[in-house]
Amino acid sequence: MRVALPIVCLLSTAALAAPSFERSLAPPHAFDGIHAGAALDSAKTPLAKFRDDAAYSDAMGRHRLVRDAGDGALYYVLVENDVIARIGVEAPADGLEARLAALWGAPAKIQNAAHEAVASWSDGARRVDMACRETRCRLAFHELLGAAFFGTDIAPPGELARVRAGMSRDEVRAVAPHHAGGAVVPAGYEDVRTSLDFDAGGRVRAVMVGGLPASGRALLERAWGKATETPRGLMWLGAGGWRAIYDETLRTLQLAGYVPAAQLLGSGPGIAALPRPVLGATPDQLAASYPTFHSTTIDLPATEAAAFATAVALDFTKGHVTGVTIPLAYDSPARRDSLLALLRSKWGKPVQRADAGAQIYAYPVPRLVIEAHERPGVLELRLRLP
Repeated sequence: MRVALPIVCLLSTAALAAPSFERSLAPPHAFDGIHAGAALDSAKTPLAKFRDDAAYSDAMGRHRLVRDAGDGALYYVLVENDVIARIGVEAPADGLEARLAALWGAPAKIQNAAHEAVASWSDGARRVDMACRETRCRLAFHELLGAAFFGTDIAPPGELARVRAGMSRDEVRAVAPHHAGGAVVPAGYEDVRTSLDFDAGGRVRAVMVGGLPASGRALLERAWGKATETPRGLMWLGAGGWRAIYDETLRTLQLAGYVPAAQLLGSGPGIAALPRPVLGATPDQLAASYPTFHSTTIDLPATEAAAFATAVALDFTKGHVTGVTIPLAYDSPARRDSLLALLRSKWGKPVQRADAGAQIYAYPVPRLVIEAHERPGVLELRLRLP
């Protein structure tokens, strides 16, 4: 006689306890449809089971949504500027690390930016960090940043791919609405954040990417090729009008619109970036011709080595422009020499002289005074009516 015995499933304590964790480093199923970097509105349905945590606050001004996970634990979602910044679990500390080690293996021990001891697990695509304080631990589930985030072209990443230098806030609102106000927006990978820098006229001056991991340089060079070392950081020049500079110390990437100096100056005797008359013009005429005219300057894009936009300074006499100064930045003797070669090709061999420690190059142009004043890091190109 055969006796039917009940089938017994031997589940570990780790599998039975709440909250529920996957054997992979994927977030618990409570987060299905919820992920960092997503707009809050896009996750309304799965977030319907979460509630506001009015008692939560942090230094970054984020707010928190929570959902009960059982046994005193919470599933949580951090929100920054209406974008999901982080997802994770907060749970009692007792036995938690041992339970997770049974699932994921022994953790690495690191220290976070707040100088807290952190247990960290990674599988190369995801990372889970756990920091404990007193009787509770907080886990954060991260998707690791990869070179694919930056793409193969030197241009703004992710949602900002359609942003162009010089766009107005209204134009940005149409393609990247969460960035139109200049807010810092979570990118969805680790602690990477993006924001836009607008000039005084409300037009995009630069794209900022902060919070990059220690592997930032390696990821960028995998995406864009080897960088050029400059005094301002690692630099890449893109064919699409973007220049990227990475600060390894701060782990920040700045993408700004730029125009090669050769393109800004042009090949003819005039200044290509100033196609309409400037010398002799009135403020009203300049305002009609140049949207970036501001009282005594016209802002042009930065050139290769310039820290900021090229601010063309204007001198006025009796309401008319009588002088123009265009700063042409250089970051090496080679770049300075290439600028001087450009000027020579436009206006001929200059006469050189020294004045108050500055080297001055005067070009033989009729009915106009054109000089380049060499100063540390910049050639000041000056055009004057005689």
